[in-house]
Amino acid sequence: MSGFAGIIRPGGGASTVELIRAMAAAIPAPSHADTFNWQGEDAALTHRPLYSTAQALEAEQPLASVDGHLVVVLHGYLANHAELTAMLRQAGSRLRSAADAELVLQAYRLWGRECASRIDGEFAFAIWDTKQRELFCVRDHQGLRPFYYHFDGIQLAFGSSTGAVVAALGREPQPNPGFMAEIMSDRWYSIDETVWREVKRLPPAHNLQLAGGQLSIKRYWSLPTEVTLNYRSDGEYFEHYREVFADCVKRASRTHSPLAVEVSGGLDSSAIFVMANALMKRGELGSHELRGYTLRGSEGSPADEQRFVDAVARTTGRHISSFPLARPPLSWFNEQARQYRDIPTYPNGAMSLEMDQQLVADGCMVKLTGVGGDQWLDGSRRYYGEALRGGDAAGFMTSLRADLRDLGKPRTAELVARGFLRPLVPARLRAKLRQHTSDPHAENLDESWLSPEMRAELDRRSKARDDSLPRHDRDRHKVQKLTFPFLPLALDLIERQSASLGFETRHPMLSRKFIEFSATTPERMRLRGSVGKYIHRRALVGILPREIAERNCKAEFSTTFDGNLEGIHALLVEAQNTGFECLVERDKIDKLMEAWGELSIDETPIWKLWGIYVIAALYLHRKMA
Repeated sequence: MSGFAGIIRPGGGASTVELIRAMAAAIPAPSHADTFNWQGEDAALTHRPLYSTAQALEAEQPLASVDGHLVVVLHGYLANHAELTAMLRQAGSRLRSAADAELVLQAYRLWGRECASRIDGEFAFAIWDTKQRELFCVRDHQGLRPFYYHFDGIQLAFGSSTGAVVAALGREPQPNPGFMAEIMSDRWYSIDETVWREVKRLPPAHNLQLAGGQLSIKRYWSLPTEVTLNYRSDGEYFEHYREVFADCVKRASRTHSPLAVEVSGGLDSSAIFVMANALMKRGELGSHELRGYTLRGSEGSPADEQRFVDAVARTTGRHISSFPLARPPLSWFNEQARQYRDIPTYPNGAMSLEMDQQLVADGCMVKLTGVGGDQWLDGSRRYYGEALRGGDAAGFMTSLRADLRDLGKPRTAELVARGFLRPLVPARLRAKLRQHTSDPHAENLDESWLSPEMRAELDRRSKARDDSLPRHDRDRHKVQKLTFPFLPLALDLIERQSASLGFETRHPMLSRKFIEFSATTPERMRLRGSVGKYIHRRALVGILPREIAERNCKAEFSTTFDGNLEGIHALLVEAQNTGFECLVERDKIDKLMEAWGELSIDETPIWKLWGIYVIAALYLHRKMA
């Protein structure tokens, strides 16, 4: 893993030396991290490395080709390192090293823009062609590594952080009220915007090309949505799932440092740790050492998961280091907004600070998480319609028996009727019904504290998001999961915190292979009667501790937001006359603040009030800059 930035001026112009230095200084990294620059006639690239794999040590970035025509900067790692190496060698490529950046460079030389679909992992990269004066950039399938950019028709600035791109503007950026309204309302629609008008995000699974002074952005990978894995028995699905899950953990474990796994005690992170332990015993783990880390909530509180963590420790025979929930003061979040020129991380993200600092002190440079399990292992009640469309009588009956047992006859009859009737409803009518039911926040759309203009803008964005999704119900459901707008933003915040401390976070359950397996298997394998994550629980019987495999509760961390109410109120007062007051109706925010201490983390007013604070802080820092 490493952060990068670059600036391209196809028509030439003033020197970029000082500018690229300013951009490099804005890349999140430990203070001791090196900085390497490359300077061309009309382009400059910078790279701040964190050598999370042995292969990364073999090549310094920015990395140029032998003839100097191509220069690459890469942020992240390749999951298909071995396969890509074999393909390149078979095609006659002469690899100078095993570095991931070298593989990307040679892949582009061999396949051009088509290389994007052949590269798998968690990455963002940029390649500058000094001969053709063309830039080619790619972001991975799920947006697991950030990529921001600004193009004004003359100059293109890009980088792995918002702050690096803002540093290239040479002036204060203009607020983007529409996206800020999304943050304040906890309603998410945009996948390519940021809090600044001038700074954009490259959407996941897209590439960006600058050629002939023209910028183009294209999708290079699409989610398969048709169910193509049709086995006769659950056991065959379980076997396939175990193979996929083990392979995804194995590929994500490639590092020359001790491998850290965050073990929450939940179904997903616990499974990753026990699978990594099994791979270690078989000599197949990509690291020579495995370490477990967990967060410790107050005993007996909703955040207390210690008994589940203890079950994982007993099963694996490994010690799991535990740490209290970090609760940085509001001043820490204010400083994040100022330093990174972006929204600060959320309190339930910052709660891992003490744990993350210790894993770095222990020599770990890679941490695996269970992020993605809730997204791709959850099932929907669409399985009856799915079985009817596919002529899967056995699957239909399997779901029917489970629902009758767990849900009862009335609810089961309702689900079956929906499965039969949904295909008969005309497409236009389904679209009209979705306008009233598709917004995930439809049950809590009271944004009276936003200005009328911002409320209207949110409605416009909601419709635009709805119109961008596939019409077919099956495709729509899966694409919604893949493109949920908040996820790439959350991943960027995770990545920024990791990078600033000096390690890399990886997410095996968001790998392309894991996502494609989920998207091409029947819904009934994820939701069976009242059992969620069915395939995960059943496939890992004998591997997961029983206490976890049968767990039906989740921890709750709303306490991480506590203690900030007074400081937020003071900051909102201070943010008057900054432009922030034009977005909200100040007197109505007080009602949200009154409800703060009475609500759980899953009740949106907490997220709304925090979003209001975040935007107020950005306006305040912009005024003071």
